[in-house]
Amino acid sequence: MLHFSASATRLLPVAALLLLLTSCGKTKVDPTPATPTAPQAATPTIRNTSGTLVALRTDFTYSLAQAPVPVTLSLETGLAAFYNSTPTPLLDAGAVRLNNNGLDKQGNNAYLKTATPGLSTPTDLGLSSGASWSVAGSGSVPALSYAHTVSFPSYGGTLPSSIAKASGLSIALSGQLSGADSVYVVVAAGDKMVLKRARGTAASVSFSAAELAALPTTSNSTLGYVEVIPFRYNLVTLGGRTYAFVKETAAISTVTIQ
Repeated sequence: MLHFSASATRLLPVAALLLLLTSCGKTKVDPTPATPTAPQAATPTIRNTSGTLVALRTDFTYSLAQAPVPVTLSLETGLAAFYNSTPTPLLDAGAVRLNNNGLDKQGNNAYLKTATPGLSTPTDLGLSSGASWSVAGSGSVPALSYAHTVSFPSYGGTLPSSIAKASGLSIALSGQLSGADSVYVVVAAGDKMVLKRARGTAASVSFSAAELAALPTTSNSTLGYVEVIPFRYNLVTLGGRTYAFVKETAAISTVTIQ
């Protein structure tokens, strides 16, 4: 498991939360049966708190044989996990709502809800208007509510369409990130991934040929992905406990890996 640090706070990538939980020329269209499944963006779980609540906006860009230009699908996701001093085991928090949309409690007490235009109800979670959380509370988790009013971070760069593993990869970030405390940069294919975290002021993130070597080459059955995921968070004390409220934006694109 990867461990990162930001000041005195330690962060875990999405594996910690979800395993405990589960350019130009772009055209936005309704998804079709040919739409590939967007990978879950890496999401921080922040330790030394009693819970992490994440509002995530994702732009997933992919190519279709029948489309002359890349297609971008926008998704909105709410994730929440409650715990004592460390993110295991997760605690039942009762009903958890993001902008009055109920998140689905998983078997291990994590909470998750993804809205996809044309493919889900609701089609969005209202994140364009902010992120207002309410938690009913249960057991040692108190009832709480919080309006996370800071703006979402953003990434304005262009992701590569192909990667040659032997040549390594550098993703430029200077002038492309806004409002981010930190950023994850991910390259993934099949069941393999490489992930790096940098500060929101980083000029670039690079992967060496050796770091990319474990990734499989892509094919019709094995898609590759490159992801830039800036995030920011507030630490808030409610009911005598500290919670991390995270806003995150993920730019994810399919990529050819050779």
